[in-house]
Amino acid sequence: MTRVLTSICFIAFAAAVAAQSTTAVHRSYDTAFLGPVLPDPVLQHAKETFVLFGCAYCHGLDLVSRGEATDLMHSALVGRDENGSRIGPLLRMGIPQTAKLSPMPQFSDLSDHQINDLVRWIHYARQQGRYRELTTGPVKTGDAAAGKSYFDRACSSCHKVDGDLSGIDRKYDAAALRAAMLEPKQERHHTIVENIGADDVANVVSYLRRGRASASNRPTVTTVSTSFANVAKTGDPNGDGLARWAPFTSLAPQVFEPGKGSDTHRLEGGWVRLDTTGSGSFGGLTSSFARAVLTPAGAARVKPQRDPDDVDPDNKPHKAGEPYIVTQGRCGVGGPGVIEPNSAAFFIVPSRDEVLLVREGPGGRHIYTDGRDHPPLSRIVPSGAGHSTATWEGDDLLVDTIGLAEGAVTAGGWRTPETHVAERYHVAEDGMHLRITFTWTDPKIYARPHSYSFDFERVPADGYAFENWCDSGDPLQRQSVVPPEQLK
Repeated sequence: MTRVLTSICFIAFAAAVAAQSTTAVHRSYDTAFLGPVLPDPVLQHAKETFVLFGCAYCHGLDLVSRGEATDLMHSALVGRDENGSRIGPLLRMGIPQTAKLSPMPQFSDLSDHQINDLVRWIHYARQQGRYRELTTGPVKTGDAAAGKSYFDRACSSCHKVDGDLSGIDRKYDAAALRAAMLEPKQERHHTIVENIGADDVANVVSYLRRGRASASNRPTVTTVSTSFANVAKTGDPNGDGLARWAPFTSLAPQVFEPGKGSDTHRLEGGWVRLDTTGSGSFGGLTSSFARAVLTPAGAARVKPQRDPDDVDPDNKPHKAGEPYIVTQGRCGVGGPGVIEPNSAAFFIVPSRDEVLLVREGPGGRHIYTDGRDHPPLSRIVPSGAGHSTATWEGDDLLVDTIGLAEGAVTAGGWRTPETHVAERYHVAEDGMHLRITFTWTDPKIYARPHSYSFDFERVPADGYAFENWCDSGDPLQRQSVVPPEQLK
């Protein structure tokens, strides 16, 4: 009888365990309380740890406090914490009950990893919540002088108003500047987001946008026609040419298209390269450039270059109307043509976080202006475009590029993925002409920086890009030369 009862009890116990296991396996994720699963598994684990040990019950999952628990969203102690330096010891010691706050038990048995998870979630939730608080609602009018004081104290070690932030008042309106300044994804701004006050935000925005107040003092320019941007110097669309460009100053008259405000960026629009020497060929155009001065190691790397699509000529005469092949007809783009615009037009499209360069032809460039650094070279696949970041200096765009595929550079230079090329995009006072200056640097290749410039004129406002069509499977794509009838 005893054996029978034992067997029955064992079976009942096993069934209960099986039922519990099944329940555990099929229990759904509690999205009503935990919210959706985060894409970052580390943050998701931190959130679940915050819930598991009961923190969310009193402090709220999003740090919206329940009842008498400490307000972690606005706690000065949390704001001064660095990697758990203040929160960690407090969690292990606990907090006794006070007249205003409920007690917090000791978490002395938690591991360092568990403490770190709790700290990670507290800071993440606080950053998200403070960002929402500071970026919603109307933009307050701030005090520029107070904003300068805060900027000098908290921001000037990394940023300069006449350096990386130059021209930022033209790039962002007040609301967008406020959001960009506090964007939590910028890791270096995490502490600022957690601790800055709404008045400080308004003051800094007012300080950074102080150039808007003086914009009305700039001389106005009469529109020449609906097809051309304004010509500030002469009122003549043909102008005085590139040779008499005046030095650029931040108070130069603003060029604008009819119907648009004077804050339209001067670089925006289409541009076509000019043959300023009258050479009639690209080789003639660059023949006057100073030749690159290479190191012995750099000179040893240089090798003859040819277009990979070129086909060796057959050296046979061809009758009129008889096509012959001179190219492989592949579609794509490579070489320095991605960095250096060729004779086809290209279009510049500035936005808040990047500048897009689009060509009349294959290929384009993303130039990031959101403050990011280049990724490690080990993560860049070398290409004709490389990886480009940029800052604004007044109305000039300053670009730095690495990660270019190895190959030739104009005027006898050479490049590897490690080589840097700096570009300065500068629009003339008349708003109709653009100069791009290229400067190549690489201590392994160049004995001194290698620089040269190309000049461009603006595509009329009613101009448009030609469509480029390429089909590598079409035999006619390779039929590039058909001799015409010759004059007798």
